[in-house]
Amino acid sequence: MQSLKKCVLASGFQLFALGFFTLFLELVLIRYLAGNIWNLGYFPNLVLMAVFVGMGIGFIFHRSFSLKTSGHLFHLSFLLLFILIAFCNKASSTDAWL
Repeated sequence: MQSLKKCVLASGFQLFALGFFTLFLELVLIRYLAGNIWNLGYFPNLVLMAVFVGMGIGFIFHRSFSLKTSGHLFHLSFLLLFILIAFCNKASSTDAWL
């Protein structure tokens, strides 16, 4: 009975953490991209729809990948996020000189 309680508590915490980080990522992407990419400031719903579609696809196909592949995709997504941030920072710094 005690292990069942721990399992339920761990599952609840995992669900809360996934939901929190998903909504946090959505908010960060909407605010950051709209602030740094001037044209996306006019279309914030485009970023919102892209985030929701990406999250939905990730949640649907998560079980079809092995744990190792899922880890590689997770690290690849962080790499792509850092490349996007570097590209936006470079683009915004070159726009300041115009």
